[in-house]
Amino acid sequence: MEGPNRVLVAADIEASGIWLISIRAETSRRKLTDLLGEQLTMDLKVWNDSADELFGGRVQPEDHDQDAEATFFLEAQQLALRVQAKLGAGWEVLWNEGPNLCWSWIERPESWRS
Repeated sequence: MEGPNRVLVAADIEASGIWLISIRAETSRRKLTDLLGEQLTMDLKVWNDSADELFGGRVQPEDHDQDAEATFFLEAQQLALRVQAKLGAGWEVLWNEGPNLCWSWIERPESWRS
C-alpha cells in the first residue's frame, strides 16, 4: 500500500531541517534533496543549526529569548511554504507552529478538503 509523500520541517541536533515521512520506497533523501535544490536545502540546514544556539543544552527554558523563538518558528513556516511550492500538490508539507509541538499542514491533505 502506498501512502502520501510527506515531509516535515523540523529542527534537531545535527540534522538537515527536513524529514522525509513517506512509505513510498522509491522516494529517498537524495531524491528529496534533488527536488528541493541546493539553495533551499542549505537554507533548511542553516535554520536547523540555528536551533542549537536558541534551544541548546546550556540554555534553560526560562532564559529563552521569546522574540528569537517566535522568529525561529516563523522561519519554519516560511521554509515550509517554500518546500510546498517546490514539491507541489503531490506532497504534504508539515511544520511545527511553535514550542507547543503542534504540527500543521501548509496545504491540508486532499482527503480533508470538501
